[in-house]
This record gives sequence, C-alpha cells and structure tokens, in this order.
Amino acid sequence: MSFPRDLDSIEDIARSIQFVMEYADSITEDIFSVDHAAQNVIIRELTVIGEAARRLSKPFLANNPGFPIADMIALRNALVHDYDDIRLPWVWATVKQDLAPLLASCRLLLE
Repeated sequence: MSFPRDLDSIEDIARSIQFVMEYADSITEDIFSVDHAAQNVIIRELTVIGEAARRLSKPFLANNPGFPIADMIALRNALVHDYDDIRLPWVWATVKQDLAPLLASCRLLLE
C-alpha cells in the first residue's frame, strides 16, 4: 500500500462487499425489487464502496491499474446523483456478479 489510508480504504471496501453479499444471500431478487429497506441497505453499502475507492491515493492507483476503481466510483455516483433513475435489476446483477471477484482482489491486496 502507498499510504496507511489506502489499507483502511481497501478494508472498508472488503467489509462492505462482505456485508452486501451476505445480506443479498438472505433475500431474493423479488424481495429486493419491492423491499425499500433492503434496497437502502444494499445501495448504502455500494456507495460506501465507491467512496472508499475515491479515497485511494494516486500512487495506489498507479501501482494497481487492474483494480476497478473507476467502476466503483461511477457506481457510487450513479446511485447518489441519479437516485431517481436507479435500475434495481442492474443493482442486483452487480451484487451477484461483480462483488465476489472484487472481494477476492481486495483480499489479495490486503495480504
């Protein structure tokens, strides 16, 4: 890691991913599509992931070009700024398809 805050940010990302994955495993997409509280829980944690990614240092970014920082930040921005146009099936697909590989990347960085 380049700076101590980088380690903290990667830990925050990993922690939020783990929480979202466990939470999503406890519900179905049908429940997610109608349960406002479940949507808020997952969307909040996804925004934390994007904020933590935004805090990563420039040296970290330069040394880890394959880490999808831009994607995490873009997701956060879409969820926060386009809150009235969130596509729930897209959010669910992101949770189910993209978070596990991202968690694996975080764990490698934390080793």
